Amino acid sequence: SEPGIYTVTVTNAAGCTDSQSFTVVKNLIPIITEVLTSGNTVTIKTEIDGDYEYSLDGNYYQLSNIFENVSGGEKTAYVRERNQCGEDEASFLLILIPSFFTPNGDGFNDVFQVEGLELIPDARISIFDRFGKLLFVISATSPEWNGNFNGLPLPSNDYCYRAEFKTQEFKGNFSLK
Repeated sequence: SEPGIYTVTVTNAAGCTDSQSFTVVKNLIPIITEVLTSGNTVTIKTEIDGDYEYSLDGNYYQLSNIFENVSGGEKTAYVRERNQCGEDEASFLLILIPSFFTPNGDGFNDVFQVEGLELIPDARISIFDRFGKLLFVISATSPEWNGNFNGLPLPSNDYCYRAEFKTQEFKGNFSLK
């Protein structure tokens, strides 16, 4: 029941003996304690450090617990012990709020759209100008903003948002270019 080096000795009826040594290794079963997100970077934290590998799709595993350039949406974090002696998984949402958008009609970044928002029906993102005037509210029924207010395009500038997701609220800013 404890890791270490053990020896087994077998003796037959004639008194002949043979010994064999072996090593018992304790594999630590992974337990996910939290999944941290910062922008499109995801970090999987476990209760204890072990010989683990990590995945966000359950198919492709890596030794690092950090994933970069992850798309938004509903995700599942997977951790498994490298000798296949245990695994854990945890679901999480990755909401990606863009840092800028360019509503110039070129087909790239033309709308302010929050990746993963469609998975939270009661989410709201309120957009304000620098003076605190409410310009638009993004929600499941209005999932994107084109940069207009009262039918007219707003000038290039920095704008603020307040995002409300269930019990979480956070604020930030972005640029309209």
